[in-house]
Amino acid sequence: MRRWMMRMAFLSVALGFIDMTPADAASTDVSYTTLDYKGPGAVNTFLTGIRGQYIVGLYTTSSNASHGLIYDVLTQTWKQLDVYVGGVAVPSTSPYGPDPVTGGLHVVGSYKLAGSSLDHGFYYDSTKPLNSAFVYLDFPSTSQATTLNTIPHSVYGTQIVGNYDTSLKTGHAFLYNINTKTYTNIDKPNDSRFNPTLSTTAYGIWENHVAGSYTNLTGTHAYLHDLTTGVFTAYDYPKAILTHFDGLTGNGAEAFNYTGDYLSAGMLTAFFFDGTRYTTLKYPGSVITSGNSVYDRTVIGVYVDTTGLVHGYVARVPLSQSAPGTMPWLMEAISDAYNRILRTLPQTIFG
Repeated sequence: MRRWMMRMAFLSVALGFIDMTPADAASTDVSYTTLDYKGPGAVNTFLTGIRGQYIVGLYTTSSNASHGLIYDVLTQTWKQLDVYVGGVAVPSTSPYGPDPVTGGLHVVGSYKLAGSSLDHGFYYDSTKPLNSAFVYLDFPSTSQATTLNTIPHSVYGTQIVGNYDTSLKTGHAFLYNINTKTYTNIDKPNDSRFNPTLSTTAYGIWENHVAGSYTNLTGTHAYLHDLTTGVFTAYDYPKAILTHFDGLTGNGAEAFNYTGDYLSAGMLTAFFFDGTRYTTLKYPGSVITSGNSVYDRTVIGVYVDTTGLVHGYVARVPLSQSAPGTMPWLMEAISDAYNRILRTLPQTIFG
């Protein structure tokens, strides 16, 4: 009886978050906004990660140099972020994942040294002075295999996930602990000895869950990896031959929203996925659109226009894809508000 009383109390509060006025059909569409860096020399803008009020990415110049970027949504300001090695800025910096912290921001990504095509990882802490703000990350080589590329993609608290390649194999996933400075391989195990995992990517982390994709003899599949239990759960966009998660975010207790891409009928298409329903993402008038990162129901990524230029975009996926004013729309609205209460209540109570 007590449990049902608590659920009814949650429901009554949740209803207060819902606009009960029926929306018109247009308001249920995904809304898109271009977000380009307009600084000197910028030609293309790539948005790669979002968390809280921060978006990270990079811009390229006519000489193909790439410079990292941080965008503050609240102040609508850009900050350039280039990796420094030995006090000198490297020619190529690619941030991929931000994580707000008290008094600042953590960012992970990769960089290239002059004259080299290899990727090295970095971890940036804005709360520290520039000469100590960067930690350089390279998955350790072994006597059997030399590490060639290390690309961190996402950070959550003290955990970083990403990918590394070796002289023996392309496509390994890793977990890095900032406190202990230790690396752990988190490749997906083989389904069976007759269906081995050929490669694994790790692109997003939220609390103790990692998202990415793995490839085996049956295709490329998106996955959610529970780091606590070790369980991998596979996801495939219907009838797609490739499905990949590029990012995930919390959506209630042990539930998540994802963004990524799928390949079907020769077309690569971006999507938003709430664990039940896929929503196609395509910037209006674009040649191709990618879904690179997600926070709540906001997706960021890039699109290519008809002239070949690359732009960043921000998309807001509406609460409900059901017809407004219908019972499915109402139930989805209640469910979404209920989940928001579950996410925010502990912080409200405990600070």
